[in-house]
Order: sequence, then C-alpha cells, then structure tokens
Amino acid sequence: MFALATTAAAQTPALVQATMEVTDLGGNPITSIEAGGDFLLRAIVQDVRQPTPEVSGVFAAYVNVDFDPSVALIEPGTSLDHAPFFNILKSGDLSVPGQITAAGGAGVSLNAPGSDPQLLWSVMIHAEAPGTTTFTPSYFSAPGEEWLLYGLDSVPPFMQDQVEFVGTSLTVVPEPSTFVLASVPGALLAIVAVRRGRAKRRK
Repeated sequence: MFALATTAAAQTPALVQATMEVTDLGGNPITSIEAGGDFLLRAIVQDVRQPTPEVSGVFAAYVNVDFDPSVALIEPGTSLDHAPFFNILKSGDLSVPGQITAAGGAGVSLNAPGSDPQLLWSVMIHAEAPGTTTFTPSYFSAPGEEWLLYGLDSVPPFMQDQVEFVGTSLTVVPEPSTFVLASVPGALLAIVAVRRGRAKRRK
C-alpha cells in the first residue's frame, strides 16, 4: 500500500521530485515579469523511482516554500488552488510574507496515476518590486500530512532526503517608463503657428 515519509537521515536515491514552476496566468512558463503584474507559482511532484514500478505515482505530498517578499508578495485573501487530484487532507498557510507552509494534500483515488509529473497546487503571486527572487521548496511532514507513494508496502523506505527539491527563480523588471504628455499640446500649437506663418507669407 502506502509508506509514510520520515525525517530519518539516509543516503539513498530520490524517490520523489518536487519542482517549483513559475508561469503567467495562462499557464505558460516565464522567467521574468514586469513589476505590478501577477503570476502563478506551481508545485509539481513526480514519482521518480527507477526502475519505474508497475504501480506508481505520488499519493500525498506537502512542501514549504521560501521567497523574497520584497520582490514577490502573496496578497491578503489569496488562497492555494489545490489540484483536483490532491483534494483531500488539504493544507497550506500563506499568512507569513515570503513563506508558504505545509502546502499540499492527498489523492482522491486509490488508482495509481503513474509516474508522470503531477500538479500539487498553484497560487497567484504579485510582482511587488524589481529584483530577483528564488522560490526554494523544502520538506514538510506532520501526523496526517505525510509524503506517500503508491505501491510502497514496507515502512519506512521513504526518507526526507529521498525527496529531491528543485527551486526556480523569477526576475521582476521595472514597468516601462511613461511619457509626460503635458508639453505635447504646446508643441502642437507651435507647429500650427509655424504653418500659419508660412501660409501668410505665401499670400
């Protein structure tokens, strides 16, 4: 069945990969955005056991994420959007600027989804100010909020260091400069006056 993740140290191959991905609001990957814009941070988990077992997939996962709140900020009232598959035992604390804590959930099905990447959750974040921030994921586990894989029937093979975490960076660039148009009407009047003067001389 499933095996629960523990914090015991062991030098063993990764069983799961947890990756942070930044996209625009349409789901397209991005590496930069203008200040004042909004984007999505997505957590992707994947069963990376080799060789791939007949029964595979991530059943439950929970992560912490750290980032620079002076560059990117989760605005008050924002909530995590858990993927439909991970729609039970959901959790996630967004109350501390620059931190996402215990964000994850468990699978709604006992049918293994396989070893393809699985969306765990996404959250909308505001590009606050120019700069570069790295979204750094880390391990979280608590009673009832453990990392579980399909097909593991021995306890405990699933150690903390068997989760490979992959962060990502985003650069927030300044908004484009806006031109001051107050002087434009005067310039247009000057052009009109010159043209009128030329017309009078021709007469």
